[in-house]
Amino acid sequence: MKRFCCLLLAAAAFAAQSEAPDISGPQVIDHLNRTIAWYQHVSAADQSGNAPENVLLAESVHQSAKQVVRRAFAFARAQAAVLANQKGDGTPQTEQPRTLEQTAAAANERVQNLQKRIDDLNQQIAKASKRTINTLLAQRDMLNADLSFAKVAQSGITDMLKFASGAEKGSGLLGQINLLAGSDSMPAALSDTTPAANTAANTQSNNTKSQDHPETAGIAALLADTFRLLRERSQIDSLRDETRKLGDEIVQLRAPVRAKLRDLLKQSDTYANTALDQTDPAALNTQRQQLERMAARFKALASPILPLSEQGLALTATEGALSQWRDNTGQRLQTILGYLAFRLCTLLAGVVVLFIVSEVVRRATVRYVRDTRRRQQFVLIRRFIVAVIATIMVVIASLSGIGSFATIAGFVTAGLAVALQNVILSVVAYFFLIGRYGLRTGDRVTVSGITGEVIEVGLVRLYLMEFAGTGADLHSTGRVAVFSNSVIFQPSALIKQAPGTEYVWHGVAVTLAFEANLEQARERMLSAVESVYNTYKQVIQAQHAAFERAVNTQLPDASPTSRAHYTDSGIEVIVRYPVEIEDVSRVDEKVINAILQEIQKEPALKLAPSSYPRTLGTT
Repeated sequence: MKRFCCLLLAAAAFAAQSEAPDISGPQVIDHLNRTIAWYQHVSAADQSGNAPENVLLAESVHQSAKQVVRRAFAFARAQAAVLANQKGDGTPQTEQPRTLEQTAAAANERVQNLQKRIDDLNQQIAKASKRTINTLLAQRDMLNADLSFAKVAQSGITDMLKFASGAEKGSGLLGQINLLAGSDSMPAALSDTTPAANTAANTQSNNTKSQDHPETAGIAALLADTFRLLRERSQIDSLRDETRKLGDEIVQLRAPVRAKLRDLLKQSDTYANTALDQTDPAALNTQRQQLERMAARFKALASPILPLSEQGLALTATEGALSQWRDNTGQRLQTILGYLAFRLCTLLAGVVVLFIVSEVVRRATVRYVRDTRRRQQFVLIRRFIVAVIATIMVVIASLSGIGSFATIAGFVTAGLAVALQNVILSVVAYFFLIGRYGLRTGDRVTVSGITGEVIEVGLVRLYLMEFAGTGADLHSTGRVAVFSNSVIFQPSALIKQAPGTEYVWHGVAVTLAFEANLEQARERMLSAVESVYNTYKQVIQAQHAAFERAVNTQLPDASPTSRAHYTDSGIEVIVRYPVEIEDVSRVDEKVINAILQEIQKEPALKLAPSSYPRTLGTT
């Protein structure tokens, strides 16, 4: 009797378990939504890694993710079937669709009957006498009103039936599962086949990317790879956390079902232990029925648990692949960071060495170059060279190899050559102007017909203080003439004072009569000019010697010379003499006075008619 009571209690517990659903429909839909969201995140993961092993791991993760989705839908459909069976056993299905169909059929039948009765009345009215026709007409009007109402009711019931039929197809747990399976991203995930062409193309593309090596990459490429790998690792960490949460949800879903399965096993053991002691056929039959129900119940509970467990295993495999993917990404990130640090340290060391050399050159320039003009030129050249070398170092370090630098440098050079051709030509001319025989501040030059004194020689421009006048009568106009340095490449000549000299050649001319003694007159005039020249002879000779050292050439002495030639009016004697530029007027005046005195000495020199001594400009 006690064992029989235990069996009754077990049966009651089994009945109670059968009534309550183990995993409800909302839980199934929520689990499917979470799985679909997880799969979409996996599909959107960054697969731009260069390493071939990462390509294989990414493909493994995607295949595992598809397996997870397929197992999730298998579980959902199995659980939907279980819930449908439970609902059919415990609570009858709603009969709203059947009732609506019966109501619609009844409404159609009623409309047909009314229409038939109206037709009969129409036939009777056609044959009725005047005494009964009014009654028949009244009856027909009433039936027509009833028919109108019946048709309205029929239309409403038909619309309700259509709505109920559509709701039946789209509602319910299985309908919601089918709707989720038909979403945009699910057909590819639920398909067992993967397009081989796309897979091969993706693998080939990724393998092509994997040919890039960090040891040959520049700083820019290494920085881009660093940020990409950091983003990729962050995505993998997020996917791992989401995978763990989905796995924990699967464990929670399986826990109550597993507990009920264990209870069913215990109950079956209880029935098995008591069956041998039971002799009542009715009791044995009851136990057999209970065991059959328990077997059906066990099968119903186990059918969705199997795909759910398979989903958990696929999630475990996916999590392992994600972990390995993250480890590979971390190792590659460390490698790239190492090369990046090496590139940055190398660039920093090169820049430091460059500035140390620049500082040494600067100090050597200050110490050994005494000429202020030359010192400024060296400082300017040093800054330019340092800027160019530093720029080249940064560009080479930032680019991936010399080939990229050569390509970019070619395009940049071509563009600069076209856009800055005049500026480049002026900069090139600057180095000619500051060369050994170049211009210095204070030099008197003639550029494009304009004579002036050099104020400054810039990197692209030349500045002159403009002079006006002729011969020795040159004076400043107060204006500054500005020329591009490229003027030295123009056809017109640039005339400047000889380097190291501050003198020019002037002359004095006297026309003698034809009967005059030419040799005696030449000697006397040359002697008169030399008497004036001897007062500043040392200055001229010093400048002449400096010029010879500058050009490293032996030149004739800078001393007065004379020459004569015959003209229609007489014999013209010209005496040339060097004179300092700043003292031209005073020296020319002295020379004229000395010549006049020499002419008046006895024996007097015979001059041609209307002939007087005159000075000549630069000769």
